[in-house]
Amino acid sequence: ALLDENDLLFVDRTFNDLFWQERDPGAQLHLDGDRLEGWLAVQNGEDGAGEDLALTARASLRVFGEGEAPRREGAYDPDLGHTLYLGAAWYDDASLPQGRAVAAEAFYTWEWLSLSGEYVDHGDGILGGHSFWSATGAVALEPDTWEVALRYEDFSSRSDTFVWRLGLNRYLRGPGTKLQANLVRFEHDGADNHQTLVEIGLVASF
Repeated sequence: ALLDENDLLFVDRTFNDLFWQERDPGAQLHLDGDRLEGWLAVQNGEDGAGEDLALTARASLRVFGEGEAPRREGAYDPDLGHTLYLGAAWYDDASLPQGRAVAAEAFYTWEWLSLSGEYVDHGDGILGGHSFWSATGAVALEPDTWEVALRYEDFSSRSDTFVWRLGLNRYLRGPGTKLQANLVRFEHDGADNHQTLVEIGLVASF
């Protein structure tokens, strides 16, 4: 949810990213300690009146490597080298009963390969208290030109639903201009509902 649309690996974000991408008025403090970074934010919250505030704390640790923090999804950035980042976040909205959530994430790169994952556990006041997670892998077939990616999203905490995404990216002029083709498979075992979608996208940013 922290990345711009033109920095995404697939046409669509993960469900966790879609749900948490909403912006809210507030103030943020950023702490930069080289390998360890932290963010503290105070926001308006769901009441919209500024009475019950939402608090967010987030931290990111570069476990090893000299690469910068992930600037985009996928394996486009070979200069990240052999790098591992771990992150965690906590959220509490006082306007919601049990309006808490905790999240964990990991991002690993090794030359032409990137692996990442995210997990969010919601309090009962957010999405019924269910937890969702996803895992993503990407390979740069030809640096700065062709990239293939695979993503799995798990919603079994709420229903017998799983989503697979297979993606192919063709970079035309840097990471901000690319063609994207995605094959998406929805599996809902509880309702015996299975769907396959094809998504085509063009991203152009200057």
